[in-house]
Amino acid sequence: MTIAAPGIAAATTGIVDADTTARPSEWEPRADEEGWWQTRQSREALTERLLQAFTDPSTGRTRDKTRRRGLGKLLDWLERQPGDTWQDRWLASGADTAGFDWADLPLRERAPVRRHHRDELSCGLALLVAGQVIRPGYRWLLRQRHALMLAETRTATNPEGFSNIERHTGHAADWAKSDAMNKLTWIVIRKGGLVADITVGDCIELTRALQEHHFRGSADRPLFYAALKKAGMLPAAAPERLRMLRLDGRRSIEQIVDACAIECRPVRDLLVEYLSERAPDLDHTSLRSVARTLCPLFWRDLELHHPGIDSLRLEPAVARAWKERLAYIRDDDGQPVRARVNYRSELVFVRAFYEDIARWAADDPARWAPWVAPCPIKASEVTRKKAQARVKARMDQRTRTQLPLMPTLLRAVEQQRKDAEERLNAAQETPAGGRFTVAGQDLQRCRVGQSGRVFATDLATGKRRDLTHEDEAAFWSWATVEVLRHTGIRIEEMLELTHYSFIAYTLPTTGEVVPMLQVAPSKTDAERLLLVSPELAEVLTAIIFRVRAGQAALPLVSAYDVFEQTWSPPMPFLFQQRFGTEDRPLTRSYIRECLVPMSDTARIVAGGQPLQWRPHDFPEDLRHRRHPLRAAPTHRGQGLRPRHGRHHNGVRRDLPRRRDHPPPGIHRPPPRRTPQRGIPRTHRRRMGPVPRPLRAAEGRPRHLRPRPWNALPARKRVCQVPTPSGRSRPATTAGGDPRQPRRPAAGGQRSRLDRRSRRDRDHHGSGGSKARSHAYCLSVARSPRYAGCRPVRGPIELA
Repeated sequence: MTIAAPGIAAATTGIVDADTTARPSEWEPRADEEGWWQTRQSREALTERLLQAFTDPSTGRTRDKTRRRGLGKLLDWLERQPGDTWQDRWLASGADTAGFDWADLPLRERAPVRRHHRDELSCGLALLVAGQVIRPGYRWLLRQRHALMLAETRTATNPEGFSNIERHTGHAADWAKSDAMNKLTWIVIRKGGLVADITVGDCIELTRALQEHHFRGSADRPLFYAALKKAGMLPAAAPERLRMLRLDGRRSIEQIVDACAIECRPVRDLLVEYLSERAPDLDHTSLRSVARTLCPLFWRDLELHHPGIDSLRLEPAVARAWKERLAYIRDDDGQPVRARVNYRSELVFVRAFYEDIARWAADDPARWAPWVAPCPIKASEVTRKKAQARVKARMDQRTRTQLPLMPTLLRAVEQQRKDAEERLNAAQETPAGGRFTVAGQDLQRCRVGQSGRVFATDLATGKRRDLTHEDEAAFWSWATVEVLRHTGIRIEEMLELTHYSFIAYTLPTTGEVVPMLQVAPSKTDAERLLLVSPELAEVLTAIIFRVRAGQAALPLVSAYDVFEQTWSPPMPFLFQQRFGTEDRPLTRSYIRECLVPMSDTARIVAGGQPLQWRPHDFPEDLRHRRHPLRAAPTHRGQGLRPRHGRHHNGVRRDLPRRRDHPPPGIHRPPPRRTPQRGIPRTHRRRMGPVPRPLRAAEGRPRHLRPRPWNALPARKRVCQVPTPSGRSRPATTAGGDPRQPRRPAAGGQRSRLDRRSRRDRDHHGSGGSKARSHAYCLSVARSPRYAGCRPVRGPIELA
């Protein structure tokens, strides 16, 4: 569970609610100016200013002559266009929408068209743009390749501001710095002004234009925004990352419902009121799940197949047809693709919708009574016992299949990490064009690019391989498998581990320091403390060493919660990586993508089919059978005590059960006393300790089997059964009845019992439980009923 950063929660996460205020004005893109002094200049004044700024007549260079001729021809063509300013004439000519082929418009009347004609017009247009005479749109700017035009703009417009920005680009590569400077130049050309006048909204507007018109992932390079933030040219309340503003945050209930395009306005208002009534009791993820079922899957589907429907009272045929459509996932053409796994869960939401309205109508008839209708879903249709049993059976079968293959997976993951690291190191030591062999693979080093990544060509297949990406994927696959199997946490909890999660707990009795790992609340909504075993400590150390990359501390990054749609404050997350020019936390999708090649490389086969490993394929039973670490409440370490009080690889695990010594920095109220289960204490006489059943979350059945402390176990006593009166006895031979045991010799068993009873009284005291048990056994042995009994030492054989 992530926490929204204070002060910027409503703005940076994009949360839109009824009570959410609008973004600050400095965060909005600047409006386009109607006219500015450069575009209103006369031709004579304009020509004199541009030629004086961008040419040097005394040198007589060919470039200056080309610029002078191109500026004159371009101004002649623009003067023939309608408009009061040069910007109006530029827009009226259609050149701004023509894009890369804009030069064909002024050359339409000239025949034949030479190449130098286009060069002259391009040089003249570069002077108009750099001199802020015209301001083309992003669609035109992003389709040009005028590096000289951008350089001239930076020199003529605001050279000090651009130099300041370049100093704050840090240790980025040259291509990344050039990309950031070009983006800032585009904003200055489009909006005018100086670099200091750029707003957060201008950056968002440029990013959207890059997503629409550009390619090669240019929109995902936010170095220009980070440089503006570091230089102090953006407001202090602006987020640290541009991605916080690009992602859609929480939407209001009205926006969620309106996104489904419901045609019936009364039903749309009903759904908004119903979800608003349920919102205080639901988290955002559950609220979106309910809205997804009721709006697109239920009512919008009914509107598409039954136009004009405006009532919740459905005919049996209509309800039956809707259920048939809901049972399958369908494509755009309406053809079934596969069965819907959560079909009954969707029915539960719709049934609850009808029942809630009927129940609320009793309290507020004017508001809910007009919509009360019979529920089209029967109670028997929403029973999930069999479905859950099938799901549990599939999970158990997968666990039984994977459990014997766990050692094979661990060896494969470790070997893959070593091979990827060895390939990368060998490629870095090989010059461009050189060949090297690693693990039986012949590779050829590609030329060194500006990105700093290492590429090599596989000589066997001819494919170009990114060795840097392979090393990263292999490392994080190994780290994921090791952390999940040692801790038993979920993938969401693993990705939220930070450097602050480590806690050094000092035992109050011995003073020994025990490393512990604090797990943030996730699905269980409860914090936990886990002991850090030596194996887990080695894995976490490797992760920290890789993420630090020679720095003094881990970088602070903000993580986005895709479920709650909120951003966390900047924190030193363990699972983070360098993407381009910024550090980003790893996502669940990236972990899954890393596990796919790991599964393919491991080639683990189960039942004749290759086994694909996923993050949730490490269930609790599969993890705890080798490492039975138990989750513990944060107020004390009693839950960390293992079964049988054993030690785990040199780390002491029997922490004291004392509430007055909580871990430092953690304060949790003690939980309420758990009610006593099992056999009451008053009925436990002559019984050993009764094990308490495990918690329901651990999911293991445990039977209550009392353990008697009798000296003579019942299964070893063979007693003569008295014959009822009136029943004949079998004849006894001279040697006695072979089915009956012989009578004990005088002073035999009774003497032994007397000696044992006296010894126990001397050792445990006269009031000990064992002494009482032996005394009871002694009285039983002395009773006339069992006078002919003798203990049997070996197994009992029945005649």
